[in-house]
Amino acid sequence: MVKYFFALIFVLLASFFKCVVDSKVNLEFFTRRSKCDVCDHQLNLFDLIPIFSFLFLKGRCRYCGNKITKDIFYYELSAAILAIIYLVTYNYYTMITTIDISLVLVLIFLSIEDIKTLEVNSKLFIILGILIFIKIVPDFTLSTISSFLVLATIYHIMYYFFQNGMGYGDIKLLTMLSFTTTTLEGFYLLVITFLYAGFYAVFLLLVKEADKKTKVALVPFICMAYITILINRELLIW
Repeated sequence: MVKYFFALIFVLLASFFKCVVDSKVNLEFFTRRSKCDVCDHQLNLFDLIPIFSFLFLKGRCRYCGNKITKDIFYYELSAAILAIIYLVTYNYYTMITTIDISLVLVLIFLSIEDIKTLEVNSKLFIILGILIFIKIVPDFTLSTISSFLVLATIYHIMYYFFQNGMGYGDIKLLTMLSFTTTTLEGFYLLVITFLYAGFYAVFLLLVKEADKKTKVALVPFICMAYITILINRELLIW
């Protein structure tokens, strides 16, 4: 039953996190009901069913007919897919924890926002930091600090030499994630991120969808690299 509870939480948190991101006034989402961003009409229960409400209403507000931002659908869909994967694989992994899955979920949300704005969303970054704190506290050692310092130094040296190709928000994200990795994993995280991003950039150039000056969101590739690291941990155990 526990795994089903967490899977449901993942899907429900998608809408909540999107409200947090879009809230113009800090904490206002705790004191008001959900409403349309255009007509301000309060939404009822049937307007708030994850995924299905968006599809049933064809991406439009029931009351004013204006289009609903697709971001909320992407949030909910990614959370649902992750929840399904979590349920299917629950009995097969030993190293990956529920906190790890939660971290991946927030990284996916950060990726969506980065694709949209080319920025690391500060509110989601704080949520990620809280989850990482919860993850590392039980097993915190001096090696955690030493690994963090080594990786933070490497990441910042990389930024110094390649700051035209990446934003400092990406460096902050990599540095934050270094609390959850070993030194070697953190190094692989950086390398794999640039491998994924490089392959994507080459693909865009080949299909002529971009030029050398085109900016590419890096957070999605950090997310993919982090998932690769988690999967690699499991493969090493097997």
